[in-house]
Amino acid sequence: MNINYTGVYLSAVACAKQMIKYKTPGAMCLIGSMSGLVANKGLITSVYNSSKAAVIQLGRSLAMEWGQMKEFEGVRDKSVAGSHPERKRGIRVNVLCPGNIITPVGEGLLQWETLQLIFVVDGPKEL
Repeated sequence: MNINYTGVYLSAVACAKQMIKYKTPGAMCLIGSMSGLVANKGLITSVYNSSKAAVIQLGRSLAMEWGQMKEFEGVRDKSVAGSHPERKRGIRVNVLCPGNIITPVGEGLLQWETLQLIFVVDGPKEL
């Protein structure tokens, strides 16, 4: 939990503080996992899955809290083409949830093709 959730939370807060300090609205992307949305067949991963589910919910909550902030009133968001200064600005928060990634650690553990309905398994370089 210290890395998968707390590390993501502390990084997001540190990033947001800098964006507010320099009056720079924009976006951040947290890294979740499809395992935060589904249960993994054949694996004992309840702690990992729940930590990634926490990251997904953190992203939703931060998007609501930081999406429109008074600290950015009157600041033009240069990351949105054609944006208007009177539109409320903030920090957009998204969560990327990649699927199964074959790594040397997990390569020999499972029959990957039996774990999902559509067999698409990527390696780290595809991310």
